[in-house]
Amino acid sequence: MPRYRLLIPLSAAFLCLVAFTALSLHVRAQEHYAVRVHLEEIASNIQFNLTERVEMNMTGLERMAGRWIRAGGTDQTEWRADAIEFIADHPELRAVQWANPDFVLEWIEPLAGNEAVVGLDILFEEYRAGAVMQAVN
Repeated sequence: MPRYRLLIPLSAAFLCLVAFTALSLHVRAQEHYAVRVHLEEIASNIQFNLTERVEMNMTGLERMAGRWIRAGGTDQTEWRADAIEFIADHPELRAVQWANPDFVLEWIEPLAGNEAVVGLDILFEEYRAGAVMQAVN
C-alpha cells in the first residue's frame, strides 16, 4: 500500500509538468506569431514608403528628361545644376547619371567620388542591360 500512496502525488506532479510545458509551448508559439505579424507590418510599411519615394524620384527625373526632349538636348552646365538640385531634394539618392545614346555614362553628379564610372558602358551586365532597355522602351 505505501507504494501506491506516492502514485497520486507523482501523477499529479507529472500532469502539472505536462500542462505547464504545453502552456509554455503555446505561449511561445503565440509570441512568434505576434512577432511575425509585426515584422510583416513593418516590411509592408517600408515597401510602401520606398515605392512612394521611387515614384517621387521618377517624377522629377521625367521632368528633367522632358526638358531635355523639348530643348533638343541640355547644356552640360544646366544639366549638372538640375542634377545637384534634384539630389538635394532627394537625399536618399547618391548620384544622378546621364548616358549617351551608346549607353556610356558621360555625366554624373556629384562627380566627386564617382569619377571611376564616367565612361562606363551601362549595358555591361545582363541584369543592368535588361533594366536599361525596359526603361528606354
